[in-house]
Amino acid sequence: AFKSNPWNTFSVGYSNPLVLDLDGESDGKKEVVVVGSGGYLSAFSASGSTMWSILTSNPGVNTPSAIMMDSDRSGLPCIVIPDSNYPSIRAYSHQGYDVAGWPATSAFRFTRVAAVVGDANLDGTPEIIGGDYSCCVTCWNPTGHWNTGSPGSSFLWRNLTGSSGT
Repeated sequence: AFKSNPWNTFSVGYSNPLVLDLDGESDGKKEVVVVGSGGYLSAFSASGSTMWSILTSNPGVNTPSAIMMDSDRSGLPCIVIPDSNYPSIRAYSHQGYDVAGWPATSAFRFTRVAAVVGDANLDGTPEIIGGDYSCCVTCWNPTGHWNTGSPGSSFLWRNLTGSSGT
């Protein structure tokens, strides 16, 4: 299956594939999510058939990550990907739809990076961490409320590192 379409014709630029159980079926097979150099974020089944494909503003330079989000309410992973053309991180459901409350805005755009998912503040819930093009690393809760400093905001912190995210 890896020597036939879409695997041998899908150009990804600098993006790396995300391999995970996206559909939640008990078949034991993983799916592949990747953003192509043409800007399409696509999910493929283990057999190589296209599950969904959506046009984004990312021309294949950033890598998708997965996170469970309560705002999606499906119990299946969501896809988060830093945006290389706009200063934001975008979130999509396991079916490729926008997740409510997203994108998360940032001060600068993201280039050749992936958002990291992990429990940064040890509260038992994974956060989303991204390093932008201007040396800032930012951390958000995955709630979709992005008004920095406002009540209910998921913005946790920003740190100037002195090293760009590229």
